[in-house]
Amino acid sequence: MIHFSPDPVRPRRIMRRRTNAQVFAWPLALALASLLGLISGLTGDGIRDLICWVLLGLVPLVIIGALARRRSQSNR
Repeated sequence: MIHFSPDPVRPRRIMRRRTNAQVFAWPLALALASLLGLISGLTGDGIRDLICWVLLGLVPLVIIGALARRRSQSNR
């Protein structure tokens, strides 16, 4: 069996335990925003269409932001 030594330049991150509320807070918020966006888009026109676009656009923006943050942290 081969054992690799830890990288001295990049120390390991210390993992801390998170509660269920901390783990599922963002997914639940995004699910709620998506549900409200879909309901507002299906129930009306005008301002409700704008609300629909904004709420449904949050999910891709959060994903892109998280990926950019992860990429910038891995480059350190």
